[in-house]
Amino acid sequence: RLPASDIAFFLNSSEGVSTALAALDIAAGDNIVVAKGDYNSLALNASVAAKGKGATLRLAGDDMVFCEDEIARATDGNTAAILVSHVSHLTGRRYDLGRLRDIADGCGARLIVDVSHSLGVMSIPGDLCDVLVSCTYKWQLGVHGCGVFAVNSSRWPDMPANSIGWHAVEMLDDWRNTREFAIKTDA
Repeated sequence: RLPASDIAFFLNSSEGVSTALAALDIAAGDNIVVAKGDYNSLALNASVAAKGKGATLRLAGDDMVFCEDEIARATDGNTAAILVSHVSHLTGRRYDLGRLRDIADGCGARLIVDVSHSLGVMSIPGDLCDVLVSCTYKWQLGVHGCGVFAVNSSRWPDMPANSIGWHAVEMLDDWRNTREFAIKTDA
């Protein structure tokens, strides 16, 4: 449900999560919420992002099975982001992105969703998420070393770029001009 201009490719889903977290406006005292039973790379990336900015990682729930209400209880007005897998890698449970969107909106947080276990199997309401990431080697039948990164331009139109490669800029007529560039307006 997102336009092609919102979608890019990275090396893997973890790089996408890291990129989204680096773009957050996080300050000391803020927090990032991840369910304790969710995929480890979400908590690992959130921990690094939080620690580097004086924020904290909050783990929601106490078990591999968690519910949206546990995510809600872990959030507050200082929650910068909620990270969640659309479908659990451990249990196969699909989480309600509509409910998670409501929780994120209620505390002013970004909703960053790993869709590695659902992309290619079911329709994903990407319009409810700020960022979606996925590997390509599961239901996409792709390869390791390629990941999907989608930033919802209607929800996060000013997401800052924190790294730039040659596919991210408009090509100039003079190849010798390496000091001037214009960043592309889409993913």
